[in-house]
Amino acid sequence: MPKTAEILRRGPWFADLPIPIQQAMLAAGTRIKLEPGQPSFLQGSGPSGLHAVLSGQLKVAHVDRHGHDVLMALVRPSEWAGFLCCLDGRSHFYSAIAVEPTVIFNLHFAAVRAIFECDVATYKLLQRPELNAARALARFAIIEAGRPLAQRIAARLRDLGRWAYGPMIGPIAALDHISQEDLAMSAHASRQSVNMILRDFEAQGWIATGYGKISVTNSDALEAFADQGT
Repeated sequence: MPKTAEILRRGPWFADLPIPIQQAMLAAGTRIKLEPGQPSFLQGSGPSGLHAVLSGQLKVAHVDRHGHDVLMALVRPSEWAGFLCCLDGRSHFYSAIAVEPTVIFNLHFAAVRAIFECDVATYKLLQRPELNAARALARFAIIEAGRPLAQRIAARLRDLGRWAYGPMIGPIAALDHISQEDLAMSAHASRQSVNMILRDFEAQGWIATGYGKISVTNSDALEAFADQGT
């Protein structure tokens, strides 16, 4: 397996950090192995720092008041989660669960505070990913929520295929270990409706589906459809 630093520097956030901060994080963090179904952190638990995937994948979901498991994001190698709790010191709003054998890099909450709260400029580096996520959430609440379901599904495929804390640009990764039920719940739709829409997308050559996997084969067409009318 490649070295921790090599994997983390493939991600834009860590790669853009000043080298002294990267070195401090690498020195203070811990590698942890997770089995499928094992959490990196759980909804309602106290702040546990930053969590980066080195191999495998984390599924980030929130259990709502009806007991529904709502898919929020997927975290892939070189990507991080846990920013909000590190900023406000409150409990996790969601859980991050390994969907396959996964290795994570955990920078404990105390270490995050020691490294990033030394001055305003450094603190802003920690804050930047959460601001990206806030913009994406605002877009979903204001623009996507009232749009036709097919466009909402296209937007969810796009968003789930990218790091939730990064700018919405670049390649769209395949959605592995994701069921149509997961996708439907994340878009507040029925599985039957989502199934029909995915079949239409596949017929148009925008996606390819397999067991527990959805790959975007024509990202330009999918994104153009998702953004139609904006």
